[in-house]
Amino acid sequence: MATKNMITFFFAILLLWSFVTPSAARNPPAFAEKVMHFFFPNVTVALRNDCEHDVFYSCEFKNSEGHLTALQPNGIKSWTFKEILFPLRWCYVSTGNDVYGVFWAYSVRLKCTYCYFSLRKDGVYLYKEDKREWEKRPLYLDPLL
Repeated sequence: MATKNMITFFFAILLLWSFVTPSAARNPPAFAEKVMHFFFPNVTVALRNDCEHDVFYSCEFKNSEGHLTALQPNGIKSWTFKEILFPLRWCYVSTGNDVYGVFWAYSVRLKCTYCYFSLRKDGVYLYKEDKREWEKRPLYLDPLL
C-alpha cells in the first residue's frame, strides 16, 4: 500500500511541476533532468585532515581505494554520487592513538548534499550549513575487531 501511495505522490508532483514550469512543454529533456535532480540529487562528501599529522581512512564508496589510505595534513579527499533510495555511506578513520572508529559519511538524516567533514585530533566534525557551525559526529566501534 505504501508503494502505491509513493508512486501516486511521485506522479502528482511530476504533473504539478509540469504546470508550474513553463519551459517543461518546450524542452522535455531539461524538464526530466530537473525532476531527476530534485528526486535524486548529486551528493558530495569531502574529508579534510585538520591534524598536524597523517590521518588514515577507508570509506565505502564505489570509487574509493577499499583499504586504509593516508590523508596528509590539510589534504582533502572527496566523492560524488547520486542519492538513490536513501544510501548510507560510512568511513573508518583514525586520527590518533585514542581516536578511531566508523562514522556515517552520508545518510539522509544528515540533511546535506555537500557533506564537509573536518578530521581533527579529538574526532570528526560535520559542517552544518544551516547553523554555520561544526558539529562533532560520533565514532562507532572499530569494524576490524
